[in-house]
Amino acid sequence: NFPKSWLDAIGGEFAKPYFAELRGFVSQERKAATILPAAADVFNAFRFTPLDRVKVVLLGQDPYPTPGHAHGLCFSVLPGVRLPGSLRNIYKELNDDLGIPPAHHGYLEAWAKQGILMLNAVMTVRAGSPTIHIHAFSALEVFEGARRSQQDLATYLTRLKDAGLKTLPGTAAEILDDDVRAILCPDKINSQQWLDVHRAAHGVGLRSNITIMFGAVEGADSWATHLLRTRELQRETGGFTEFVPLPFVHMATPIFLKGRSRRGPTFREAVLMHAVARLHYATLIDNIQVSWVKMGVQGSRRILQAGANDLGGTLMDENISRAAGATHGQEMDVETLRDLVAPLGRPLHQRSTLYQTL
Repeated sequence: NFPKSWLDAIGGEFAKPYFAELRGFVSQERKAATILPAAADVFNAFRFTPLDRVKVVLLGQDPYPTPGHAHGLCFSVLPGVRLPGSLRNIYKELNDDLGIPPAHHGYLEAWAKQGILMLNAVMTVRAGSPTIHIHAFSALEVFEGARRSQQDLATYLTRLKDAGLKTLPGTAAEILDDDVRAILCPDKINSQQWLDVHRAAHGVGLRSNITIMFGAVEGADSWATHLLRTRELQRETGGFTEFVPLPFVHMATPIFLKGRSRRGPTFREAVLMHAVARLHYATLIDNIQVSWVKMGVQGSRRILQAGANDLGGTLMDENISRAAGATHGQEMDVETLRDLVAPLGRPLHQRSTLYQTL
C-alpha cells in the first residue's frame, strides 16, 4: 500500500537480499513474541505521507512498547489512549512557542496527511516486559526533564518509576567540584544539582551508583571533594549500590587536542582511586567496579587485586570511550570475563543491577 512516490524512490530496496532477510527475521520474532506495531501498521508513516507531500520529518527513537500505543507514526497513539509524556511535551512546546492549543487526543494521522513524515528510527519493537530492569537517565537528563516539564524532582522521578524505571546510572557526575566543572563540562548541571537528583531518586525508592571521571584537569583535592560529598549522601540515603571510577581517555577529546588537559591519570593513580575508594566507602558501599572498557583486561586484573570486586558486565559496540581514543570496549563476552579473573583464583558470578546473584 505504498504511495507511488515512495515506490519510485525506494521500491527497489524491497527486492534486495538484506530486506528479505530483515522481513524473515521480523516474521520469526512475531511468532516468538508480541511485536509492535501490528504488521499492517509498520509502514503507516509512508502510507499517510507520500514522498511528494513531505514538508517536515519527525524522527522518534522507536515505537511505544505498550500494546494499543504503537501504530507506525512516531509520538502518535491510537484514539482513546492516554497521552504519553513525549507527546504532552510536544503539545506544550507548540503551545508555548506558537500559541497552538494542545489537542485532547494523541492520534496524529491528520498531521501525517498534512505532510509531516513521522518516522521511528527503529520500526518494530518487542512489547514491554515487567521483568526487564530499566537502568537509565543520567542526573542531567532527569534534571532537564523535570525542569522542562515544570515538576519537582521527586514528582518527575516518581513518574519515571511508575513507567518502569528501576535504577539510575551515576553518569554526568564527572568531578563534583564546580571549579573543575566550569572547565570540564560547563554545559552540564552543577555538583549540587547532581547530588539533589540522586537524593530525590533515593527518596522515591530508586537506587543509583556513583561515577567519577578523573585525570583530566583536576587535582587530588578535587578527587577528595568528590569522594567526601558522595559519602555524605550515602550516609544520608543509603541509595548508592556501587562506585565506578572512570579514568579520563584523552586521545581524541577536544579539551586535550586544545592542550587544556592531562593525558589521563597514571596507572598508579587509577589503582589508588579504586583502593582508596574501598577504604573510604567501607561499611557504606560494598561494591567497587573497575571499568574494563577504560582499563583493559590486564589493567582490570591488577585493579581487582587492589580493592575492586566488580567488572561491570558484558558489552557490545561501546562507542563513547572508543570515540575518545580508547582501544578497549568493542566487545566483552562471558568467556573473556571468566578468563580475565581465572588467574586470580576469584570466582565469577553473574549479578543483577542491584547485586543479587543470578
